[in-house]
Amino acid sequence: MKFWKHALAALLAVCGILAALPETAYAAPDQIEEALAWAVEIAEDDSHGYDKDNRCGPDYDCSSFVSYALIAAGFELDGPVSTCTMKDALVGLGFKAYRRGEVKPRRGDILLDPWRHAEFYLGKDRCVAAHDDYDNRSGDRTGKEINVREPSGCRFCRNREYTWILRWTEPEPEPAPEPVPEPVPEFGPYPECKPLPGSGVQLLRFSLAS
Repeated sequence: MKFWKHALAALLAVCGILAALPETAYAAPDQIEEALAWAVEIAEDDSHGYDKDNRCGPDYDCSSFVSYALIAAGFELDGPVSTCTMKDALVGLGFKAYRRGEVKPRRGDILLDPWRHAEFYLGKDRCVAAHDDYDNRSGDRTGKEINVREPSGCRFCRNREYTWILRWTEPEPEPAPEPVPEPVPEFGPYPECKPLPGSGVQLLRFSLAS
């Protein structure tokens, strides 16, 4: 019994060490990096704020913010989705949906609670999202309505309040079709060979087809 207790304690210690390791630098697929660039640019522009009713620009709510970032990067969404419909819509585009705990978040993932909130994960516990309306006016006079949040200010990331991780992985290229062999031409039968007049030489009759 003592052996198994020690083995379990050692395993838990290893898991704790692995969890404490710094996050490996990771670059998201190009299309997702385009979406992140759009999101960060909007977050740094205070003419854009949070608005749940007028959410199609210049103000956004959390789900329309994610939606328009993806649209700007070329993803074929018909328009902004809601947090309730986001998972199904993005899985339909090729995103993978993982339950919290199945995988660790990495740069470019979308962290989602279908009943509350959605945001982009930037890596190292930083996120960018449309968070809340603090003054009931268009734009962002507080700098907090749409912004990049560091670990200390991103409770949704820090406390793992999301239930889904939506991750885009670029589709594998389709294999090249196998070459079709060229048809082999059929030769023969050849016409009968005749001796030259006056040569006295008897030629054999032959055919490649025989």
